[in-house]
Amino acid sequence: MPDRVSGCCSGRGQVRDEQRCRPRGGKQVMRISWRNRVGSLLTAAGMVFTSVLVLSACAQQSGTAPAQTAAPTVASPAAQTAASPAPQSAAPSASRKPDLGKLKIVTSGLSISHAYYLIAKAEGLFEKEGFSGVEIIDAGGGPESAAVLTRGDADVSATADPLWRLVEKGEDFKGIAALYKGHPTFLVMRESVAKERGITPTSPRVDRVKALKGLKIGMSTPGSPTDLLARFMLKSAGYDPDKDASIVPLTSASAMLAALQQGQIDAMMNAHPFAAQAEKQDFGVTILGAREFPEFENYVLTAFVARGSDLRAKPARYEAIARGVVTTGRFIKSSTPEQLQALIQSSFSNIDPAIMTASVKDEAGPGRPIHKAATDPVIHPAELQTVLDFMGIRGVDPTKAIDDSFIRKALSQ
Repeated sequence: MPDRVSGCCSGRGQVRDEQRCRPRGGKQVMRISWRNRVGSLLTAAGMVFTSVLVLSACAQQSGTAPAQTAAPTVASPAAQTAASPAPQSAAPSASRKPDLGKLKIVTSGLSISHAYYLIAKAEGLFEKEGFSGVEIIDAGGGPESAAVLTRGDADVSATADPLWRLVEKGEDFKGIAALYKGHPTFLVMRESVAKERGITPTSPRVDRVKALKGLKIGMSTPGSPTDLLARFMLKSAGYDPDKDASIVPLTSASAMLAALQQGQIDAMMNAHPFAAQAEKQDFGVTILGAREFPEFENYVLTAFVARGSDLRAKPARYEAIARGVVTTGRFIKSSTPEQLQALIQSSFSNIDPAIMTASVKDEAGPGRPIHKAATDPVIHPAELQTVLDFMGIRGVDPTKAIDDSFIRKALSQ
C-alpha cells in the first residue's frame, strides 16, 4: 500500500498531505510530510539557539546584558486587597486634634479684664484645639485662686498677681500669655459724696486725689490689685493709706457695688462693667482711673500663669492653650463690640446689656487693654517688671518668671 505523501513538486507551493505529485521521468516521487516538517522545525530551532548564544556572548563581552521582557505578574486576591487604598474614613485625619479633656481656668473673680477667655469659652475656641470643654473656677479671691493652682487643680490661673508673690518665695510658676495689658480699675465715688467734696470727673486730677482723704474705700482683698491701687492713689497725694483713709476688704466686685449703693462705703475700687453700672443707676460717679497714671501703661493684670512642672510634663497641652489664646486674639480683633458683648453677657447676667456693650467698647477697642493683648499676647519682661515694681516685689528676675515659648510658637503658626 502506498505511503502517505505530501506535495513537493509544484511551483505553486505545497500540496496537502496524501496528495501525489505528478510523475516525473516515469517515476513517482513521494515524501513523508511530517518528517520534513519536524526536521525543518528542529533546524530552525537550532539556528535560533545558536544565534542566542552568539548574541549573549557578545553582550557579555560588551558589558551589556541582553534585554529581557518581564512576564506579567498577577497579584493574589490578598495582595490586591492590601494594595488597594483604604477608605478615607479608615485613616486618621492629619488635622484631628488630640483629646485633651477639660481645660480648667481658676480666677479670683470676673470683670471685663477677664473677657478674653470668656469669649474663647463662649465661641468654643479652645475646643478647636483638642479640649472637651472649659471650666472656670471662681475661687473668690487672689490667695484662694493661687492655692487652687498650687494644688494642681487647674491648668492655669488668670489671676496673676498673687502668684508673683509666690515666685518671690521660690515657687515655680511661669507666665505664659497676656490677656489684658493695662489696669482696669477705677475709683467710683458715691455721687452724694462727690457733690459734698465739690469734685467731678473733669476736675484736675490733683483735686480728685486730694478728695480721697478720710473716705471709706472698698476693695476686694488685702494685697490685691484693687487694694494696691487705692494705696497708690492715696500716696500720690501724700497721704498715709493706713491713717488718712479706711480701706475695707469686701471680697468681690458685686459686693462692693452693693455696699456703695447702700451707703456702707464712700467709694469703691472696681472695674467695668461694675463701675459703669454704678453710674448707670445714678448712685456712683467715676472719679479716677488707673489708666490716668503712666505707671500702668504696660501693666499686665490678667495673664495665664501655670506651674513650671506642668509645662515641662505636658507641653502638648500648653501648646494647645497657647494656640487657643492666639486664635481668640484674632477673633477679638475681627469682631464688633456688640458681637463680643453677646458672647460674654451670660457671665454678667445682672448687668444691663447696654452697659456691657459700652464696657466692651471701652476695653476692647483699638489701643485698649484687651485689644493690645489680642495683638501681642506675649508677656515681655519689661511689662512684668512694671507689675513687680508696683507690688513691691524685689529679687525676682522677670525673664525667669516667664515662659513665652508656647505663645511664640503659636504666633508663628
